[in-house]
Amino acid sequence: MLRVYYGSLPDEIYNTSVYFDNTYQDSWLSDPFVQEMIRGVDHSEVLTANVIQNDIMGAFPPTGLSGGVKTLILMYKKPTGIYNASTCGDNCASYILEIAKRRAETNKSKKDLTICLHHLMVFGKDFQIRVINDNRRKIITDPQELLLLGNRYLHENAGKNERDFYMIDTGLIKESKDETMKTSLTGCTIYGGGHLAMVLAGAFRDGFLPGYQLDTCISRKEEDAIKVKEEAGEAGIGASAGDKEWFMSHKTDSKFLLEAASVEAVMEITIEALKRGMNVVPLSIGAFADDKFRKEVEGTILDLRSKYGDAAPHVYIPSGAVGGFDALQTITLMAQAKKQAIRTGLWNHKNEKALRNTPVYRDGLTEAKEDVDVFDGTADDAIKVLPTKVNVAVATSLAGIGPAQSFTKITATPGFVGDSQCAIAETDGYSANVDIYSKDADIAAWSIVALLRNLQSPIMMY
Repeated sequence: MLRVYYGSLPDEIYNTSVYFDNTYQDSWLSDPFVQEMIRGVDHSEVLTANVIQNDIMGAFPPTGLSGGVKTLILMYKKPTGIYNASTCGDNCASYILEIAKRRAETNKSKKDLTICLHHLMVFGKDFQIRVINDNRRKIITDPQELLLLGNRYLHENAGKNERDFYMIDTGLIKESKDETMKTSLTGCTIYGGGHLAMVLAGAFRDGFLPGYQLDTCISRKEEDAIKVKEEAGEAGIGASAGDKEWFMSHKTDSKFLLEAASVEAVMEITIEALKRGMNVVPLSIGAFADDKFRKEVEGTILDLRSKYGDAAPHVYIPSGAVGGFDALQTITLMAQAKKQAIRTGLWNHKNEKALRNTPVYRDGLTEAKEDVDVFDGTADDAIKVLPTKVNVAVATSLAGIGPAQSFTKITATPGFVGDSQCAIAETDGYSANVDIYSKDADIAAWSIVALLRNLQSPIMMY
């Protein structure tokens, strides 16, 4: 039986990495189960008692193992200790349960394995855990009940021990400037090196995301990622920066990937981010017009949900430069329930200059004195023709009847500054026409900020 205490116990071995470095024995590395844990968590192979091999790090000694693996090995080889299991990620949870099971089978007369947790670890669905705060005797088997209990006790114990840090409501808590205070912060990664990524970084810098912290900045070019990190000012001091390849080979504690790069970027990284447990917030929503990709994303999330329940990550579609998704979804549902015909889509007005060097530009637009309709088709067709210009059309279609059936109309308006988007849903007896004007693209990045704030608000707006 695994016993869990949420908070600090007097006999807890808190810095498990240092303790391991000073107590481990060479013989431990020859144990097949230890090798299995190293392989499963650190993706490394034990070559000898003193040499471990990893494709990225090369050869390194046992002291170079991750803190999570070190803690697992200590639980297994020195099971009488009480260890800080928050040095472990969720990928260690199954091994902790296995260690507790092995101990119960081979040491029936001894105490159960006891660990301290300073965060809400996800143990999956199949477990038996006794939470020992307040001398509880009940055996917990329900994931939701365990999360609720853990959240309660972590809140009660917060700040009682100055060395404690907590992960509450899946948010990483780090020390503030005043080391006696602790603030819950959810980690974020910005993917992009252009103007919209800079706007997001500025939102962190200027305090518009108080419940979040900037963990990582990535871009196709490392120097662009560094610029985004620098734009975040003090909020970016603790953040890492690198290119996409660097990110794909490094671990992250971020709970949100904020994409402000390109359709290609969304298609390249979304599945990997979801498998890492990251929620994805994409601005390049046009990627989801690709039916195969959209179904792969949905399948990945459903698979993760079957394993981790409510703790599984999501894809959150921000409103971007258009709004009214709630109204479009509501009217679409009503039409479907009533078996009524429905029309959904987007009408976009742009200055003709914004359409230059695109397939829809035509001679005479510059001299036109009146509106000229340059595109009238489906959202599916629109994103193929204008992959960087009509992401909002795809977003609108996802809230309506889908990219293949929702219409997109683009009108060139002489002298017009910015963009005017009108999201439309029409059925018998009900209609919505949501007009949004934006003089520039900044509104798209700020829609991500609004979404993140809404997710942490006690009262959410839908």
